[in-house]
Amino acid sequence: MNKKINLILISAVVISMMIPVALAAPKNDATRIKDGVLTYSAGHYLEDEPLTLGFDAYGYNYQGRMFKGSYANAYLGTYGFALYTGDDETYLSENPAANANWVWPYRNDYRMMKSNESWLSNMDRDGDGTLDRHYGYDSYIGSGAWLTNHQSGEYEQDGETIKLNYFVKIVVVPEDATLLMVFGTLAMA
Repeated sequence: MNKKINLILISAVVISMMIPVALAAPKNDATRIKDGVLTYSAGHYLEDEPLTLGFDAYGYNYQGRMFKGSYANAYLGTYGFALYTGDDETYLSENPAANANWVWPYRNDYRMMKSNESWLSNMDRDGDGTLDRHYGYDSYIGSGAWLTNHQSGEYEQDGETIKLNYFVKIVVVPEDATLLMVFGTLAMA
């Protein structure tokens, strides 16, 4: 019993020693989502509305750098379309051009994306009014950015149900990468 009490006391002492260091850290001049001034980009269905903490109607959580929802909703808003809610007939009567968009066939697929700070930040540090991408770098190259994409769905083909389960992780190449040809395929070393 004494060992348990000692462990708790030691943990409390370590945590209390860390608090002043965290509080003393200098604040940077970044604009954050919680400030309420960062908005959806031009052309988005929600253009000029403020980004919010947590998941938005489309499935994005910009603070948490993730997306969960309909694959089509990951893109429809950026193309100026309303949120797809699952009723094809009603949706297309109100958004007739949506079925010509490349994402329409994937509207019933589920998608989950996650990324790191370099792929898409949850802050604006350069003052352009948008969330930063590859902050501090001219491009993604060398930024350490990555994104994961997990997609799943079902399709009918020749009277048979085919299940799709797709996962990919995109990792940006380092600045010192060298382009090589490997068996006729491009590869980075």
